[in-house]
Amino acid sequence: MSSSNNFKENYDIILNESIKYIEKNNILTIATANENGIPRADALEYANEGINIVILSRKDSWKVSNIRINSRVFYEIHHSQEINMESLKGIIGIQVEATAEIIEYSDENFMRYFNLMIKKFPIFKKFPENALKKRVILLLKPKKLWLLNYTNKFFHRDYIQFEN
Repeated sequence: MSSSNNFKENYDIILNESIKYIEKNNILTIATANENGIPRADALEYANEGINIVILSRKDSWKVSNIRINSRVFYEIHHSQEINMESLKGIIGIQVEATAEIIEYSDENFMRYFNLMIKKFPIFKKFPENALKKRVILLLKPKKLWLLNYTNKFFHRDYIQFEN
């Protein structure tokens, strides 16, 4: 097998493991920065479409204001676990450098992405339309992804880069 086949195979394995991990978790932490470079982090519920992340947010939130200035974001998904010497060997998580796209309520894709949120979190069905009009969808498209998997080796990270 050639090295290019190995690269493609490894890429697909890392991508598929990452998507599975994304699908089984519910909360991510996203970092943005304002025009002065002052960072902000927010913990948010999310849904996904493959490797792309979908977040519902208020139009006037700090994160949306920051993304309007700079669409580059960083987010992390990890599960909560007890911390002791044994559990540290089981840490798994994802760290992603991404580009955020703001999808307005008037955009034809808004409801398609919102329905992904409803599918993952049925409580979103109760969202009144007048409140929904004050929201946007943040579509996070990865540029670089690190899959942390300490079950392989302490501090083990696999890396893939996207062309989008």
